[in-house]
Amino acid sequence: MAAAAVAALAACGGGSDSGSSPSAAQVQGRAVDFYLSQANVVFPDCNNQTATTDSTGNFTFPTGCTKSAVKVSGGTDIGTGLAFGGVLLAPASDVAQGSTAVVTPFTTLLTQVGTDQSAALVANLGLQSSNLLTQDPMLDVTMLKGGVVLQQLIEQIAKALAGLSASTGGSLTAEAAAAAAAKAVGATVIGSSGSVDLTSTTLISNAVSAAVVNSQAALSSSTQASISAVAANVAALVTPVIASQVTNVSAGLANATLGATPAATVASLQKAGALQALTDSVQSSGSSLLVSSVTSAALGNAALASSLAALGSAVALGDGSAISSAAAALGNNVDGNGIASVISAVNPTDYLRIDSFSINGTAVPLSSAVTVNGSTLNNIKTGVTQVGQPFGTGASEIRAGLRYVYNGNEVIVVIERAVLTFSNNQLVAAQIPPGTSFQFVVNGTINTRVSVTSTGDSLFDSSSGQLTLSIATFLNKLRSSGILSAAQIQALTPTAPGAADVTLVVGSETGQPVRVRAVSGSGTAPMSVVGVDTGDSAVVGYGTRTIVTLVP
Repeated sequence: MAAAAVAALAACGGGSDSGSSPSAAQVQGRAVDFYLSQANVVFPDCNNQTATTDSTGNFTFPTGCTKSAVKVSGGTDIGTGLAFGGVLLAPASDVAQGSTAVVTPFTTLLTQVGTDQSAALVANLGLQSSNLLTQDPMLDVTMLKGGVVLQQLIEQIAKALAGLSASTGGSLTAEAAAAAAAKAVGATVIGSSGSVDLTSTTLISNAVSAAVVNSQAALSSSTQASISAVAANVAALVTPVIASQVTNVSAGLANATLGATPAATVASLQKAGALQALTDSVQSSGSSLLVSSVTSAALGNAALASSLAALGSAVALGDGSAISSAAAALGNNVDGNGIASVISAVNPTDYLRIDSFSINGTAVPLSSAVTVNGSTLNNIKTGVTQVGQPFGTGASEIRAGLRYVYNGNEVIVVIERAVLTFSNNQLVAAQIPPGTSFQFVVNGTINTRVSVTSTGDSLFDSSSGQLTLSIATFLNKLRSSGILSAAQIQALTPTAPGAADVTLVVGSETGQPVRVRAVSGSGTAPMSVVGVDTGDSAVVGYGTRTIVTLVP
């Protein structure tokens, strides 16, 4: 579906109006999370007349309707190829001739907090464009990244409100939940001092709490009577889950750039795997199921805040045993069947498991900083087990990326294809097929860009049974290409005493998402969403970033 949407976008010139030409008196509009295709558009100030967006989100105001608030719902988001489950709003405004009124997550906030707050939203969201009512986020990369994260924050909070209504016998509709969430997020952003981070747990907690209060009229009378405690408890419960989702979405889009057309932008993001976290967030039901699994009495009991936060943290990790343990600590305050549904929704069954992680032969934790011995940074190795079917029905192939910053230089390597072989679910071989490209970029005091062809290189150390990324091997390929001197290669080699900022990522080669988790205690924990980008080729997926300090 996503591929068809991109094709349709390209056929329409990457965002230009399509179909029959409207009369000069008719106002044009566009619905954008990514572009929303075949979405329903309602014009409340024009007798609730309706329209439908085309494949690139374009729509036309009804004849005689030149100024109206706008509500958009349904349709398909061309970025994910999934049904759009949110509600976008735009306030009534005078659109200059030749301009197009946009309906976006930003105009949704304006509708809720007032157009007089436009400058405050622009400033606190760190945007460049000053006109939120007409700027198409698909043509402004800062707005595109921020808007997608913003919409997921609103949708995740709305899902939590739906769970709250279900738990407490409320009558909150999906549209009302979306409005309460958007109003809360808008007020929280405006009320913040300076530029905000939409992934901040403090911001998310404040927004969730405000959204609960905003929705109280549709909740039961007993819930309304203890709304402050309920708001605080719901925030404690779902903030870890929502923060995990929006952080991954933000990280997936961190290196996004605009293509020559919106179609090219979408295609590039899809190829890199940058939209995998967004797809996961759109499809997630964890926050709704989690809140609905807690009894209404427990949600109103302020003494349970820390226990509810512990349950939320376990759900954010997607670790079934940890969820069960945290739920058991709450006893009859949670519904057993509800918790089972939560575990089913968030506990992964198909993934690559990182069993061990070593640098220069020394086992180290997957953490933000490690210290190892060695004169140089030679190799990074991981033990890998496949759980379930991490590649679906496709071939067990990945793309991989390495980035490190050392001595004033940034070195980026993208491996376009690696074939993994498993026996009894254990990795037994990893090869880069002959002819596969290595994309190298070096930025800093040394600058170069080169593509090197594999001769059938192995990424597997048979003696340890681990997947191996050899810094020395990669640098030798650069040396063999003749593009850099031996002295330059030496300058790029992390050497003790010193430190290198290292990022590793595993991405999809086939388009089938490849999820990666690491052993943690008696269970597993998700790897972070990270990405590396050479400018010509990018890999976004699951991996780690760590500062490696070398000591002689």
